Amino acid sequence: ASLVRNLTFVDLDLDQDEIAGDLTWLAAEKAEKVDEYLVFFATDARGGNRSQFMNVSADVFYVTFPPNYIYSPYTHLLVYARSDLAEQSTPGHIRISDASASVSNVSFVDADVDSEELGGQLFWEPPAVVDRVALYCVYLAEDTTGAERLEVQDVVVGANMGTV
Repeated sequence: ASLVRNLTFVDLDLDQDEIAGDLTWLAAEKAEKVDEYLVFFATDARGGNRSQFMNVSADVFYVTFPPNYIYSPYTHLLVYARSDLAEQSTPGHIRISDASASVSNVSFVDADVDSEELGGQLFWEPPAVVDRVALYCVYLAEDTTGAERLEVQDVVVGANMGTV
C-alpha cells in the first residue's frame, strides 16, 4: 500500500482535552491498490501506543470525531492505507491541535432582593482567542460540572456580560 498524504484536522470542540470535527486526507498515491484506510490515535507520529478509532473504505477520505471526544493520552492522528497484501508501515500523521476557548474571571452580584430569586449582571473575561467562538451561552446549573443546566441567555461575542 502507498502513503496517505495531506492530513488535515480542525478541532471544532472548544472544550479543553476534547475534540470534534473531520480528519481528512488525500488518497494514497497508488489508490487502486488500497482496500481500506485505518485511523488511529497514537502518542507519536510513528504509531507509538496506537489505538484504533475506525476503518473506512478505500473511497472515503475522512472520519468524523463526535463532539466532546476525549483523546487523551494521545497526541497524534494516524491514517494507514491497507491493501489485500499488507498495512502500510509508515502512516500519514498529524499532531492533534486542541482548540480551547473558555471564559475566565466570571462574576455575578445578585441584585434581586427576594431570597429565592436571582437577578443581576454576569461578567466574564473572554478567552484569549475567539476566532471560533460564535456566541456565549449563559446557563444556570446545580454545580460547576453543569448538572441540570438550564440555558438562560445567548450573548454575542464582544459583549462579555449578560443579564440573569
